[in-house]
Amino acid sequence: MQIIIVDDNSVNLLLLTETLKIAGYTAVESFSHPHAALEFAANHAIDVALIDQNMPDLTGLELFARLKANQTQPIIAFLVTALTDKALYEQALQQGFTGVISKPFEVAKVIQTLKQALGKRTA
Repeated sequence: MQIIIVDDNSVNLLLLTETLKIAGYTAVESFSHPHAALEFAANHAIDVALIDQNMPDLTGLELFARLKANQTQPIIAFLVTALTDKALYEQALQQGFTGVISKPFEVAKVIQTLKQALGKRTA
């Protein structure tokens, strides 16, 4: 299972990456720029994506739209954001995001949320 994390904040990127690896997810790639994630996704099937909303050049919503266009299977995706805008949350869900992870995030809750989403996919 291939997981990507895209966040321009290096602390958040490192925290999420290490958290997922400690939780047993081995195929975790992290990107500080959305275009680097798109380059990676052009040659790899993406199963799960954790995507920051506010990044340079592309928003999380824009990045996810591009990722989906280049993948042959559905992606379990979470928008990661400090914004509390309900309209943004609704837009993310309408676009196909599985859910929203609010910043600051709790590590245990991120893992639990991911496991629940993966459980629904295999059920």
